[in-house]
Amino acid sequence: MDINAAAPDRAVATSITRSEHCVAGWSAGRLAQMSGATQLIDWVSTNPDGLATYDTLQDWVNIVTDWQHHHGLVSLETSPNLDTVSSGRIEQLVRSVRRALVRQQASMANDSFLDLAAGEGAIANQLYDDGARDVDACESNPQNVKRIWKLRALTGRPFGRVGLVDTENLLWHRSFERSYDVVVAIGPAVHGENPALFCRNLFQITKKFAIVQADPFVSDTTLEPVEGSLVTRRNSARDNTGTKRFLTEIRPNAKALADLLLNAGFHRVERVRSDHSEERELSDEVLIAVVDETPHDGMKPTTKTARASGGGLASSASNPEPSFQPSRS
Repeated sequence: MDINAAAPDRAVATSITRSEHCVAGWSAGRLAQMSGATQLIDWVSTNPDGLATYDTLQDWVNIVTDWQHHHGLVSLETSPNLDTVSSGRIEQLVRSVRRALVRQQASMANDSFLDLAAGEGAIANQLYDDGARDVDACESNPQNVKRIWKLRALTGRPFGRVGLVDTENLLWHRSFERSYDVVVAIGPAVHGENPALFCRNLFQITKKFAIVQADPFVSDTTLEPVEGSLVTRRNSARDNTGTKRFLTEIRPNAKALADLLLNAGFHRVERVRSDHSEERELSDEVLIAVVDETPHDGMKPTTKTARASGGGLASSASNPEPSFQPSRS
């Protein structure tokens, strides 16, 4: 039977080509590229812009577009190049990260910190302002690394190492020569193609706990159901060579990400509610993923089960919020 003849007004199939999928600039992510040998991060600890004058740095800031945060600079707060929506979200996320650090009683003076996928460096800068001195920041986009250094020079923050990391490598955790007491990962869990693999890599470099962000646009009506949800979203990113690649992100909401973190080996996951939860503004909510009651060597496999007693997605809403005054940076 000829189904086209039987139903001439009905489309039998539809198709889309790779070039149509993202129009121009598509570059496929081949498995061979993602499974290649990992390279240790070439950390830089001396600010390459440390000797630049204030006026030179300020002129550079004024001509650069697409700023995601104002970083406490008046010139950026009023700049048409500032994405004010993104800046507001980052300020909310900084508050949530600080709240999570207080809840876990992080020692700013003694713990080691990694800002993974640091963007322009707002969270790493806040860690420094709050007293942390062992702070590394890494990015996959070399343009963001440039912004981090120039902003630190401009705002007088002489701290930390900055490096490029290829988080699309299947075993990107091997790029780190150390593990960290606290890893802050705002964004990368929802801006990649494999959030489950990301969580497993994250576990390998985390000693005490990680602070991660779920998809801010997939809301949860309650914390009770076990099932989470995943959505796909077309996006683009620059790798550690600066090459722009279009990809289909797989983005987990809070419940789904909690499951993936537990499956990766974390002992407990706690949800930190935002200042605006009642208004359903979820972009500033974060999850705390605790490794165990006692720190382990995060660079080595652990034999502990992911769902030990007490594991699961807990809400911090049932506990009193710690008191602190968020800063503006």
